[in-house]
Amino acid sequence: PPGGGQPMGAPPGGAAGPGSGKKQIEFDQAINYVTKIKLRFAKQPDTYKAFLDILHTYQKEQRSIKDVYEQVSVLFGQHPDLLSEFSQFLPEGQPSLQGGAG
Repeated sequence: PPGGGQPMGAPPGGAAGPGSGKKQIEFDQAINYVTKIKLRFAKQPDTYKAFLDILHTYQKEQRSIKDVYEQVSVLFGQHPDLLSEFSQFLPEGQPSLQGGAG
């Protein structure tokens, strides 16, 4: 007897494609990045804690990426390399955050 169509393949809209290992690479990069921040601000633990608070607030309150980027850019004002690296973790397709207005 027919058992009704049970899905055999990937779920519709599933993003598991050729780049399935990409998530692990991104995770490793994120860990390395957070470690870099921790070391950079070893003498300023409040800055490191503020960075973690920004990320936590984003996750908890569903803040916009723009808000998060603005907060991090203030926090890392004297560290453009950290800010640049942070922007690499933002979701693709976001409007340019590098300030191209005008």
